Amino acid sequence: MRFILNFIFFGILFYLLWDNFPEQFEILKSWAASAVDLIKSLYNQLMEKLHVASNPPPPPPPPAG
Repeated sequence: MRFILNFIFFGILFYLLWDNFPEQFEILKSWAASAVDLIKSLYNQLMEKLHVASNPPPPPPPPAG
């Protein structure tokens, strides 16, 4: 029940911000988008490092002779 009420109150809060302060709401949205982009970038970098670490180097060629 508390979750539902908090969800509704946050919706009302964001609606009031959007309705009364549209410029500040756009700033808030751009900050949120930047935070999401940063998290995605960090996740992609982490996955690349894990992928490189999980692939062992190829075995050396057999000795000639």
